[in-house]
Amino acid sequence: MAQNDMEVIVYKILRYLYACNKEGKTPTFSDMFNILELPGISQSYLGQILEEMADKRSEERRVGK
Repeated sequence: MAQNDMEVIVYKILRYLYACNKEGKTPTFSDMFNILELPGISQSYLGQILEEMADKRSEERRVGK
């Protein structure tokens, strides 16, 4: 997977979170990393993407979107 495939990674993260919510499970970073099947993606890069997603959501809430 190329590093510029962020949309695919974000989709997989959201799919994982949705499945956890639907099953009543608490998502964990280690489970997410192991389940997502992201060859070539390090835990630190996945963490950066999660932080970026959270920052973007926080910004949207401040703006009122």
